[in-house]
Amino acid sequence: TQGGDLPLVLTRQSADPEAARDGDTAEPPNRPQTPQPPFPYREETVRVESEPGITIEGTLTLPEGDGPFPAAVLIPGSGPQDRDWDIADHQIAVVWADRLARAGIASYRFDERGVGASTGDWARAGIPDFALDAGAAVQHLSTRSDIASVGVVGHSEGGYIAPRVATMIPDVAFVVTLAGPGVLGAEVYAEQHRLLAM
Repeated sequence: TQGGDLPLVLTRQSADPEAARDGDTAEPPNRPQTPQPPFPYREETVRVESEPGITIEGTLTLPEGDGPFPAAVLIPGSGPQDRDWDIADHQIAVVWADRLARAGIASYRFDERGVGASTGDWARAGIPDFALDAGAAVQHLSTRSDIASVGVVGHSEGGYIAPRVATMIPDVAFVVTLAGPGVLGAEVYAEQHRLLAM
């Protein structure tokens, strides 16, 4: 569900007629990037207050050692996202956090407001609200002795939000946008709907 509920009916089929007759037991999807233990880093749950009544909860991944480490706040794209950005059984933010930690960079990934363990109402929020949430995470991490500097990494719609956070908080060390739109949001949504209608 993104922008509305649409019916979707899938039926499992097999290229092997014998397997199809026997019930076709499905194997889990092959996700070779999914991190596997043992992990050379540690994780902790971190809660930050974004604005009165809104608490954002997420996972801080810290490399081995005492630090201080550079850190990245991972900002998700559109749609209600949990801290792992679980899309089709692929946990994108987990993969990114793992790679960053192995490179000596801490990261914070969080449940968007109203999703998972974070409070608030996702459906009533917009880009300014999501920027407040990410900004609160930046400010919190900046107070920790094991964090040297904090930047933002925005994916898709997060590519709108990351630069906004940097304008709100001058101490943001870096801004990375991944697949961020290069046009106004209204143009993005119009094009998405045009493509869906084809």
